[in-house]
Amino acid sequence: MCVMSMVHDHYRDQFGGWQWPPIHPNPYAPAIPPVEEQERLRKIIQDFREAQAAAEKLDKLMKQPDCVDPEKAKLQERVAELEKQLAAIREAAK
Repeated sequence: MCVMSMVHDHYRDQFGGWQWPPIHPNPYAPAIPPVEEQERLRKIIQDFREAQAAAEKLDKLMKQPDCVDPEKAKLQERVAELEKQLAAIREAAK
């Protein structure tokens, strides 16, 4: 098993439960998640990105650069979507 696969396994459940409503300019739309929750998610994303970078390097050094399971790699898309949501929240708060 490559290192990236283990990173995906470790973080998969940490990102699974994040379901926020879309951000709307309408004042009657659902509330924006609390700042503490946003910061907690930012920290998890940062940790994931650091682990991902280290895993990519290790897999390359161990001659396993393309060993990622495509199903597990979908986590990277999920994290990117959460990053977009956080950016939209930050922009809406300005």
